[in-house]
Amino acid sequence: LAQRLEEPEFIRALQETDLVFPVIHGKFGEDGGIQKFLEKHSLPFVGSRAKSCFRAFDKQRANDYLAAHGFFTLPSLLLKKNGKHHREHIVHFFTKHQIGRAIVKPSGGGSSIGVYSIDSPEKALEKAELLFSTGMDTRVVVEPFCTGIEFTVIVLQNDADEPVALIPTEVETDYTGHQFFDFRKKYLPTNQVKYHCPPRFDDDAVRLIRKQAEDVFRLI
Repeated sequence: LAQRLEEPEFIRALQETDLVFPVIHGKFGEDGGIQKFLEKHSLPFVGSRAKSCFRAFDKQRANDYLAAHGFFTLPSLLLKKNGKHHREHIVHFFTKHQIGRAIVKPSGGGSSIGVYSIDSPEKALEKAELLFSTGMDTRVVVEPFCTGIEFTVIVLQNDADEPVALIPTEVETDYTGHQFFDFRKKYLPTNQVKYHCPPRFDDDAVRLIRKQAEDVFRLI
């Protein structure tokens, strides 16, 4: 039977466990919130430290951090809820980067929730305002629609605290209608997605993916 615990009771209950395995998705679960709480009370847990989670979770913050350290990133535009001249900024961004299709998404979100594929500055503004009005986020990212072969790679850490990237998994899905790997395709039953592990990449590509994944892990 579920029971609501006050914070002191919750802490005492956690102190009786050997190890905490955080599985909360989204805000507070992946952005460093629960990790900071566990660190504050010296509770051992699985996963990255609070500072790393905070740095990685926010899309624009992570994008800027990676770019500053020499990694390739897509150009992006950050819109803030209380900012001004959103329309002008979006039009300039589309023109500067010769964008025909773009992605609009909350900067602090996950699982592709609130992500939109759009084909004009007007629609980008419409979706950004929708995200602001629904309270999805106070920061919205606009970036070019990226085409290519999608993959995911898990990175673990060994006893020497060095990252070890596993073999990448290729995600095969249909992008012909400007779709993307959305929440339904990720988590619900579908015939629209196939996974290939090992991926259908050559050995050099696999080695490069694993190395760069480890480099990113090490940096963040």
